Amino acid sequence: MKNVITLLYLLVLSNTAVATGKMIAYDINGNTYEGYYTSPTADAPFVLLVHDWDGLTDYEVKRADMLAGLGYAVFAADLFGAGIRPTEVSDKRQHTGASTKTAQRCGHY
Repeated sequence: MKNVITLLYLLVLSNTAVATGKMIAYDINGNTYEGYYTSPTADAPFVLLVHDWDGLTDYEVKRADMLAGLGYAVFAADLFGAGIRPTEVSDKRQHTGASTKTAQRCGHY
């Protein structure tokens, strides 16, 4: 029984032992954004994670860490700008609409 408990403990540790992620600041057209990057290894396959209308929150960071635990390098992108995390529905609509208008101006829609 002791060996089974030890084995389960080691399995849990191996699934949670991933590289610590970090916030990455980047600029696009003079605007500063802040994404989150994590990777278990230098050659891990890459996943781009895009947030919903809440902006980049702890939820996306948690999901990125979970994917890293499965062996993926993950970048959770920030679409609204550094520090912009809307909480009210009206703010969420405003920022989501602004992102759509920017994409349209760039010819992506």
